[in-house]
Amino acid sequence: MRLETVTSGLASICLIIVSVILIFIPPASGYEPSIYTSYPSWMWIIYAIGILCSFGMVFVNLSGSKIKHPLDRGGARDYVIKGFVLLLSFYVILFFLPIYRGYHLYGRGSLDILFHLGLVKGIIQTGSLSGNNWYPILHVFLSVLRIFGVSEPFAVSLTQIVFFLLFSLGTGIYSRQYISENKSHTVSVLAFPLMFGIFHSGLHPAIYSFFLFPLLAHLLDTVDRRANWALIPLATSIVFFHPITAILTFGYGIFSKVYENTIFRDITNVSAMISLAGLVLSFIWYFNFSRVENIIAKTAIPLISRTSVVGQQSEAARSTSLSAIHFLVELIRLYGAYLSYVLIGVIVFGTLILHYYRSRNLKSKKLLLLFLATAAVIILFLSASLVTNPIRVGRWAIFVAIVGTGYIINQIDRIPLQTVMTYTVIGLVLIAAVVGPFSIYQDGNHMTESEYDSAEWIVSMTSPEPVISHAMGYKMIIYISGPSPNEERYRQFRKADPNFQLPNHLGYMGSGEPVTDIFAEKYYIYLKTHDIKYKNAYYEEQQPSLTSYTKQDVQYLNTDTKASKIYTNGGASTYYVGSPSITTRKVSGKLLEEPN
Repeated sequence: MRLETVTSGLASICLIIVSVILIFIPPASGYEPSIYTSYPSWMWIIYAIGILCSFGMVFVNLSGSKIKHPLDRGGARDYVIKGFVLLLSFYVILFFLPIYRGYHLYGRGSLDILFHLGLVKGIIQTGSLSGNNWYPILHVFLSVLRIFGVSEPFAVSLTQIVFFLLFSLGTGIYSRQYISENKSHTVSVLAFPLMFGIFHSGLHPAIYSFFLFPLLAHLLDTVDRRANWALIPLATSIVFFHPITAILTFGYGIFSKVYENTIFRDITNVSAMISLAGLVLSFIWYFNFSRVENIIAKTAIPLISRTSVVGQQSEAARSTSLSAIHFLVELIRLYGAYLSYVLIGVIVFGTLILHYYRSRNLKSKKLLLLFLATAAVIILFLSASLVTNPIRVGRWAIFVAIVGTGYIINQIDRIPLQTVMTYTVIGLVLIAAVVGPFSIYQDGNHMTESEYDSAEWIVSMTSPEPVISHAMGYKMIIYISGPSPNEERYRQFRKADPNFQLPNHLGYMGSGEPVTDIFAEKYYIYLKTHDIKYKNAYYEEQQPSLTSYTKQDVQYLNTDTKASKIYTNGGASTYYVGSPSITTRKVSGKLLEEPN
């Protein structure tokens, strides 16, 4: 029996088993600290085996010192397509997991997804863009889905999988200028591990706009004038998608045209002009917003004071209470896929240097220049503190590494140490493929229906007093009611202000003041199931430092005469500190006091 048939059959069986488990395990009945622990560990082992076999269907023909590419053999192309379809099926399950679990939304507190969905709600409510919507393409796309009746959770998951699929396919299409067209499918699969971590499960214009970059780069590089009909609208959308992506994308376009003109004396004027126009339009558009000026001002401070971002992160790491083993496990889980591709990039970069030194191949030279350009961008961003997350700043280098890997595989017979290099790269891809799915969902981000209902109730009140809560920011207000020109509304949830956070154990333990004695003014206290249970997703040695308050502390608050419980729904409660006028409201079968 052929190995391709075995891997195909095993991947299909794994997919069926995982699907059956999802059907028979009921949705969440309450708050879940971790979406992964909601299912048995053996299910995730089966899931990982299925992912591994699906990738193996593409790479199973790698042997010895010579690659027998699947597409070079009759009928073997079907295995590549089947492997790609199976991978997509596993990823669809993963991206739609919050819907299977019955979450109101994967995202809560102060995550960016709340802000972006709030802007979407504003577009639907008013039919126009709000004044602070400075990168509207993603919001318009989601608004169209919502207007056509697609539910919010489904629209989010669909957007996540569609944009990542465009990145994978676009990377394969872009690679055709370096390798033969019939082998570009393999490059698409190389781009398929979930190496971007938590950015896959949120709504990040910076990442989603980057997912369109390979397609636009291909169109900028093509000499076929018929491609201009797609180039112009795609380039326009990039301008209004995200400023960093726009500037770097059109910077790439100019670099590519200058390179072609220098080497080949052949420059396509249309794409060069579009790149230049895109840069100009990006600067004109984004400098209309005061937020850009604030970002520039904040960026100048670290440059002058030479604040070390790396030093700050190291300090944060030292303050973590993880044991050495658990720290290593979390490092692999959260960044294993990304680090695998970093190693791939190092290997490919070194191999390209050797290949160019021996052959003076112009394609090797262009890829080397792209590597150096991305390295310069990374150094600039880190030194200027523009971006601190390693995945966000390294996404461009990952893209070049993927294309470079495809090019090296295509040139394998001319590369030194070909067998070692081949198996090392493929091994790292498989590691990323297995680890990646377990990095996209952060713990503690399950928004329950009760949390949404309680927050909506607070936001809907006209009372201007602030709310003291745990892990709740103003983005929740934007998510519930859309953007508002009156920014005073956002002062209710003040996550950025430590004075408006719940004290440890609500102040009833230790020498601090009780939560009811913090301010002389009137205010609300907002408690949620999340506050008590989210720590259960972490290691035992971390939990004491992550404990905000306990059920015993809540009992102290219930007996505190300075606080009146005015709302409860089984998953969240709101208290009022002060002497409000009273009416009554029926909530969850109870009559509770509510301020007018």
